[in-house]
Amino acid sequence: MMDSVVNINNTYKVKGDFTDMVINPLTTIGVTIDAKNKSVLTRDQTSIAYTNFVVDLKKTTNTWMNAIAFSWNDKNLTPTDVSIVSKNGNVWIFNIGGKLLTYDWINRNATLNTTATLNTVATNLQGISNPIPFVRVLSSGQKQIDLLIDNKIEPGATACLYSSNGICMKRTNIAYEKTQIQLDDCYRGLYLLNVINGIQSKTYKIIL
Repeated sequence: MMDSVVNINNTYKVKGDFTDMVINPLTTIGVTIDAKNKSVLTRDQTSIAYTNFVVDLKKTTNTWMNAIAFSWNDKNLTPTDVSIVSKNGNVWIFNIGGKLLTYDWINRNATLNTTATLNTVATNLQGISNPIPFVRVLSSGQKQIDLLIDNKIEPGATACLYSSNGICMKRTNIAYEKTQIQLDDCYRGLYLLNVINGIQSKTYKIIL
């Protein structure tokens, strides 16, 4: 049974009797999301006397490549964080709790790198980053990173700050030309900042 659902930037944290789950629609560009409790229907479309939480995604464009992450753990334990590192045509790279998974949509082949480090994440990101400098790091320091987006901001634009072991420590939605990423709870060290805006991707190494 489900205790509660918390929606944080279209990431749904579901608490149950025995497990906690995170439902994270990773491809939100060109789609509308409707998440709520809905009546359950049988195969003959007969309504049952209880409801389930449903995340309904409907595309608003002619084509749409869809990725949704489901992760869960025992009750009151944090599910594994899943994020998209990059999208290069039909080859997408996902970060799953610090491990890189590369998925080829054409060949339907998934490869998991269980020993990902900051350098391997950087190599994968920089290899497919768009050469156009659509985003600039205006300044970075112990308290925050200031970003400036030069191009039109696409729906679902995000910035992820990766730790040395490849875990996304900070995920920030980008909605304005200038964006600040707060670093108050980050330790000193080397990080990787990946910004995705539509099909564009740019990566920076950040030293705190």
